[in-house]
Amino acid sequence: MEIIHQLRADRAREIYRHISQHLIPQMTPEKTTAALGRKQLWLEAEPDYGTGSYRPATTDPRLWAYIKKIWPQADLAQIYGGNRGIEWHRDAAYAAPDARIINLGPCTLQSDHGEIVSLDLKGGEIIRFNSKLPHRCINPHPKRIGIGIWQAKIPINFQQELI
Repeated sequence: MEIIHQLRADRAREIYRHISQHLIPQMTPEKTTAALGRKQLWLEAEPDYGTGSYRPATTDPRLWAYIKKIWPQADLAQIYGGNRGIEWHRDAAYAAPDARIINLGPCTLQSDHGEIVSLDLKGGEIIRFNSKLPHRCINPHPKRIGIGIWQAKIPINFQQELI
């Protein structure tokens, strides 16, 4: 786990403001037990943990264009926040190992590489991490927002339903 970029403060505020105005109202409670109490919203594609497939998710062309600028290989992203972090976990089968986080607010990220690596973050960092190693977020500020970004390990094919 490493910080690969620090956003300018005005850019971090702009992204935070955009998410607050346009996406936070659409967020729903997290379904995984590791993050109970946290709010989340998927962008572009949402994994279905039961079937191993994807369903269409929220689209936000402005934010998605920025995510693709940061990491052109991105296939899907999850916005999350609230006054809760996430316990130790590995990302599910949908996620390729190489992943990113855009961090917008104070928190501590930890990853277990055989020994625990901790990053005490202030906000505006872009982090690269291995999503298949155990990791967690602790002590998030109540207004912190994170954006997890992944390449799809399973090809994304939305099935068209016939009416």
